[in-house]
Amino acid sequence: MSLIEIRRIRVREGALDLEVAIPVSVLHVTQDQADRILGLLPNLARHVCVNGAGDGSFGDELVGTELAHLLEHLIIELQGKAARDGEFTGHTSWLEELETTVPQGYALMRTTVTFANDFVALGAMNCALEIIDWTSGSDEADAPDIEGMIAFLAAM
Repeated sequence: MSLIEIRRIRVREGALDLEVAIPVSVLHVTQDQADRILGLLPNLARHVCVNGAGDGSFGDELVGTELAHLLEHLIIELQGKAARDGEFTGHTSWLEELETTVPQGYALMRTTVTFANDFVALGAMNCALEIIDWTSGSDEADAPDIEGMIAFLAAM
C-alpha cells in the first residue's frame, strides 16, 4: 500500500492536478528519506523552489517538506530526464486546513505539474509514488530502477 493516496486526477491542457491524501503520521519527509532520495536523484537538490520562505533550492526544503511536495518534484524530475527538452513546473498547496483533516488522520493537498505528454506525466506520477514508498521501506529493499523508469517514460 502506498504512503500517498491519489484521490482524484484531473488532466487538463498542459497540466496534471492531483488530489493527494497523506496520513498525518508520515506527512513530512524525514532526514533518512531525504538521504535515500538524493542518493537516487541528486539533481532534486538543485530544483528551484519558490515559496513563502523565498526563492531557494528544493534541497534546502527537502527535510521537513510534505510528501506531496516531494511528489511534485519527483514527477518534474522524471519527466525532465525522460524528455530532455522540456521545462516543467509545479505547485503544491493545501486543499483543506490540517485542523479539518487531522481528526480523520490525514492531510489533503493539491499537487499540480505541467507536462508535454499526459501519458508521460501519469507514468512519472506512478514511478514517483514507487520511489516515495521505497524511501520509507527497509534499507535492504532494492532501490527503484531509475534508469528503467526513465527509459519506460521516454518510450511513451
